[in-house]
Formats: sequence, structure tokens, C-alpha cells
Amino acid sequence: MKKNQIVIGATYMAKVSDKIVPVTITRENPLGGWTGINNVTKRGVLIKTAGRLRRLVKPTLAALKADAETPAPSGDRPAVTVFRVCKGGAYHWRSGDSECPKNYIARDQAVRSALKAHPNAVISYEPDPTTHHVAIAHSVPKIGEPAESAPLVIVSAKTEPDAGAATAKPAKRVSLLDAAATVLTSAKAPMTAKAIVEQVTAKGLWTSGKGKTPHATLYAAMIREIAKKENDARFKKVKRGLFTAA
Repeated sequence: MKKNQIVIGATYMAKVSDKIVPVTITRENPLGGWTGINNVTKRGVLIKTAGRLRRLVKPTLAALKADAETPAPSGDRPAVTVFRVCKGGAYHWRSGDSECPKNYIARDQAVRSALKAHPNAVISYEPDPTTHHVAIAHSVPKIGEPAESAPLVIVSAKTEPDAGAATAKPAKRVSLLDAAATVLTSAKAPMTAKAIVEQVTAKGLWTSGKGKTPHATLYAAMIREIAKKENDARFKKVKRGLFTAA
């Protein structure tokens, strides 16, 4: 089908996970496509393109167009807010008094999760906060010196931008990616992302926040650096899931 043929509230035969099932379109997705409900599983689905819809099942197109001219009361649709706890942090979403406990690297991941839980939801976004968590290193190992001989003492803090302190030197921020580079420099064998996280935590190079899967975050960050910087990357993927210092 074509995009201009899709009507909100209609039920179409659609391709979902390699199966043709009836799907009721509930709303347009703010990220593109449409949100609907799988009439077989009663779960929310995301229809990315009109090509996934095969034919109209019910009701008639004329009835749908007439019904679409009557606005539905806003109270019938739950409100979902997508937000960040701190600047540069993971995305979350909440609806009413309930909040999703999971962390999402990208905002569209949080939106998809929210729409699966509340297919008819009205999505809104909170502005990114101006504060962020930083890690201050009191000692840094010298070039060529093992990390064990000069452990970092990490202090978690929150900072507010101060217009009057423009000339002040900002605190150095130690990220999980930088800590991973330090560990791999002194590692004698390739390591997995999970093993690297365990090492940086044990050595005090980095402190885990609210995220439940820091190893997945680190894995994605190392892959991005390898793809972006190529020969200048600090990491090298030697086997599936194993990394060394470049």
C-alpha cells in the first residue's frame, strides 16, 4: 500500500516477523511510520513503511475517513515523557507515576519501548538537563607505567555551568571508554567488554552508575571508535567479542 492510503483506526493485513497478521493502526509514530496493535498477540508493533501493509480488513475506507474527522478526547490517550536524568546520560521514560527502570542509549529506543507499553500514548520530551556527572582523577599513570602503580581515585560529582567562572580550568572527566583503554594497555591477552568493566571497577578507574549493562555500552563505544578512527583508534577487535590495545 501507499502512505496516503493509510488511515488511523483501520485494520490491515501486515507483515510482522515474517508472518501476515491483522494489525490495527493506532497512530503515526513521531520517528516515522505508524504504531499499531497486533490483533493476534495483542501487543504493540511498529510499522516502519506502508509497504508492510497488504490490504484493508475493516472497516470501509469511507467510514474511516468520516470517523477521522471527529477528534478523539485527549484523555483517552496516556501521556508518556522521555527524559534524561543528567546531561549525556541514558534515556528513560515515564507515564504517570510509573517509570521504566531500563536505560536506553538512544532516544528513539526509549520511544519504541514506551510505545510498546502504551501504543496510543502521546510522546513528549523533556529538555536535556544542564548538569552532568563527572569523574575527577586525583592521580594519572605516566606514559608506559602500569595502571596498578598509579591507581586513580574517583570521586563522583555534579557540576553546574558557571558563567562567572569561564576562565576556571574544567575538571578532567574519566569515562568508561578511557578507563578501558588504560586497562587494555597493560593487558597480556585479549579481553571481553564484560571483563574490561570488571577490571576498571576493581582497580577504581571507573564507577558504575545506574546502568545495568555497562559492558554493552562499552562494547558499542569501542566498535564506534574503531569504525570512526580506524588506524588511530585505541582499540583493536581481534576476535568476536575480544579486544586488545591498538
